[in-house]
Amino acid sequence: MTHVRGAVAALALLSLACCSKPLPAERHAPPAEPITACDDGAPDGEVTIQYLRAGGVAIVYGDEALLTAPFYSNPSFAWVSLSLPIAPDPERIPNRPDLLDGKTVDGMLVGHAHYDHLMDVPSVLVKWQMQDVPVFGDSTAVNQLGNVGWRGQAYAVDASGGSRKEAGDWMYPPAAPGRHPEGSRFRVMALKSEHAPHWYFGVKFYQGHIAANGDKPRYPGDWKEGQTWAYLIDVLADDGERVLLRIHYQDSASTPKLGWPPKTLLAARPVDLALFCAASFDKVTGYPERILRKLAPRHAMAIHWDDFFSDPGEDTRVVRFTDLSDLLDKFEDPELGPLPPVSVPLPGEKIRFSVCPAGSPRSG
Repeated sequence: MTHVRGAVAALALLSLACCSKPLPAERHAPPAEPITACDDGAPDGEVTIQYLRAGGVAIVYGDEALLTAPFYSNPSFAWVSLSLPIAPDPERIPNRPDLLDGKTVDGMLVGHAHYDHLMDVPSVLVKWQMQDVPVFGDSTAVNQLGNVGWRGQAYAVDASGGSRKEAGDWMYPPAAPGRHPEGSRFRVMALKSEHAPHWYFGVKFYQGHIAANGDKPRYPGDWKEGQTWAYLIDVLADDGERVLLRIHYQDSASTPKLGWPPKTLLAARPVDLALFCAASFDKVTGYPERILRKLAPRHAMAIHWDDFFSDPGEDTRVVRFTDLSDLLDKFEDPELGPLPPVSVPLPGEKIRFSVCPAGSPRSG
């Protein structure tokens, strides 16, 4: 632990010379009009995806919703670099988004267990009056939730997850893995992925796993990564079977082929929206262009691009050590294409898809 703190503390000096940057002028806002996900028949319904913060989004269809874990507490870069104690800050967590009013939230997905993905989860669910919403993540995330005293439902995805070579099992939130309740509105498949290095030369912090019944985490390094998972998320028609919209989600950049769905799944139903991680995109080769070429979505949306060391009440800035202009330049480079249209949403902004329950599913 001491050597990890020392290595991170050394980066504190860099914060003086490398602060977070404002959004580049060429930021791509989400389109104002819905994107069609209906290839046959008239659109009949809409799926809305709202960016929350960090790795967090809300996916809403009809009266149901699925969340991925946001982060709002945002301890400062210097504080984290010096490995001082951190904890959720309820004053920085906003009230429940209006989009979720009157909706049944079926679950919250967590890609990995670092503090900027997991630490706020219990406090968010309490403040948003969603204590009964189950959390899905790796075993480290589930164990850590227990270590902080969370007594809500939490399910490990490790045993049901797949990879690019083999499909995993579908999970149907809010049901526990292995159960498929009638009329499910969402289904989710975990896909084995990885966390990109935080720094050059492969330097990565807070690796490892957390056991159950351990000490309550106090320091940034106590929030170990665990196993990072990507997720394939399907929004389902009323019959609970046919896919209206397919989303691929990653809360960390990854080496090519890690986090990718198997070919059989993409052949049966291509991806409509790819939610990819902007932070540390340049610390792995070919991200995000290679996974986006593989997925060939209708649209891509960058998440985890905002500075999670800044006060969320201030103007949103780009997470330090990430050049958002360089990332967006990839989408203009013909040598890397063809790549989909891309959005970089501000927290609270939405992207909408028109879906077509009466029509045929999208074909590959």
